[in-house]
Amino acid sequence: MLQYRQTINMVDGTNTKISKKDAVIMIDKGKISASIKATNGIVHLIDEVVLPPSK
Repeated sequence: MLQYRQTINMVDGTNTKISKKDAVIMIDKGKISASIKATNGIVHLIDEVVLPPSK
C-alpha cells in the first residue's frame, strides 16, 4: 500500500513521491480515488494523468 512520503518508480524510469493534501493521498497532482488489488499488485486509480518531466 502507498504511504505518505514514499518514493515510487514510474514506468519511464523516473521517481515520484507520494504526498498528502487535506487527508487525501496524492501521486504528483493526482488524487488517488481507489486502490484495487490485482493478481500481480495493486492498481491505484488517480484523477489526473501523470506525465514525466519535460527534457
